[in-house]
Amino acid sequence: RLREQIADEQRLYEARERLEQLCRRWVDDEDGQIRSDALLLQGLPLAEGRDLVTKWGKASLEDREPELPAFIDRSDRRDRALRRRRQVIGWSVASALTLLSVGLAIEWRRRETARIEAAAETSIANARAARHSQQISAAVLHARDAFDLLPGERSRSVLLSALHQVSAHQQGQLKAPGVEALG
Repeated sequence: RLREQIADEQRLYEARERLEQLCRRWVDDEDGQIRSDALLLQGLPLAEGRDLVTKWGKASLEDREPELPAFIDRSDRRDRALRRRRQVIGWSVASALTLLSVGLAIEWRRRETARIEAAAETSIANARAARHSQQISAAVLHARDAFDLLPGERSRSVLLSALHQVSAHQQGQLKAPGVEALG
């Protein structure tokens, strides 16, 4: 246990040495009153700096390099701000993709409905044309197709109208599934 504590303290002293060198570069890089954020800590050095502040406190880090606690603090604030910014960007992208997916689903559904309605209208027109030309079996089949695609008052009316034209003898000859249930 004592060896672990000594090894940990040795690691902290070495980290302090490295961080003090990086802090001096940051202090010497002053451009007027603004210090370069490019020289701030990130990754492992920042984790070591946080560990030093937690274990030793800010006051004990100021004795050899007075700017070290401010350097670590500024690095920590920048790291947190970058993480928040990445989160906001991530949530924004996720929201945009969700909205895009919903929009695409709505558009697909609209087109699919239009396709079904067009196919039903074609079957209704074919049923009326077949009935007009006395092709009653074809009229019933087209009317049934329309009703299967788009059950509603209009397709039901065309189907019933076509079935009305079928004689009792012809009804037995029709092999259309579902026609018996409607007749």
